[in-house]
Amino acid sequence: MKRKANWMAPMSSLLVVAITAALFLVPGAMADGGNAAVAVNINTADTGELTSLPGIGTSKATAIVNYRSEHGLFDTVDELTNVRGIGANVIDKIRDLIRVQ
Repeated sequence: MKRKANWMAPMSSLLVVAITAALFLVPGAMADGGNAAVAVNINTADTGELTSLPGIGTSKATAIVNYRSEHGLFDTVDELTNVRGIGANVIDKIRDLIRVQ
């Protein structure tokens, strides 16, 4: 009895090589356990983007947007402490996830 050739075997090996290469060639592909995160710009983000940050719910996101519209753009991330309900602990949790430019 003749054995049939398994044409998928070479393809699965090629797939493993392609995925491995992509992890090394795509910047940030392995950061955060494989989830490439883009920093949220607190000067342009809407409430939906802001609520994607840990510890920022709808009311804090709305407060950030309102503060920004009343006082202008943030010069530094630490200026978020001027927003009611946002303290240094919150900023420390999200510091690596936010930017001002």
